[in-house]
Amino acid sequence: MPTSWVSCGRRGPLLNSRRWWLGAILCSALVGCGEQGVPVPSDRFHRLTVGTPGTVHQTPPLAGTLEVDRFRAAGVLQNRAIIFVEHDNPNVMHQYHYQLWADAPTRMLQNATVGYLRDARLADQVVITGLHIVPAYTLIGEIKKLEHMVGSSPSVAVELEFALQEHKEGRVVWVKGYAANRKVKDDSVGAATRAISESVQEILTSLSADLARR
Repeated sequence: MPTSWVSCGRRGPLLNSRRWWLGAILCSALVGCGEQGVPVPSDRFHRLTVGTPGTVHQTPPLAGTLEVDRFRAAGVLQNRAIIFVEHDNPNVMHQYHYQLWADAPTRMLQNATVGYLRDARLADQVVITGLHIVPAYTLIGEIKKLEHMVGSSPSVAVELEFALQEHKEGRVVWVKGYAANRKVKDDSVGAATRAISESVQEILTSLSADLARR
């Protein structure tokens, strides 16, 4: 027993010393990798840019205040990460790393719709929800698709659905879905977000015309 105790006493410091050197070598290797490795990309934020309407009404087709609610969206469509799908496997959705919308799509599309319909003078007033007023109408939007398709034929796809609620009658008086697809020159995210902006403007142009004829 005493011999065993002396033997262990001699091996303990040796093992500790070896462990210390191994730890030092590992730390040095990790530091070296951090200095020489590829830097982590920074986040890029993409705006949704919608132009001015082609038709501006002299007399607003909708009397009173039109309120635009925050858009609805399910699952990953609520996230700021830009979504892409592969041309050969369109049923699987992916999210880009470091490529984000400047705002949540639900709020981004709400603001774009308010700005477009206001510039078109579709109603006496076009406002965002939450202003504690009693509107004549509420426009409700839902995002069905907002994605970049990559592969052999790069494109974008946008699908939105709208419902118009009339508060005087207390019911939904109009519902319609819209889709816009555009080809892009390459798989770059910048080209895709510009094409998505153009697709949203195309949809808002059709929406404004339909609401004016309602």
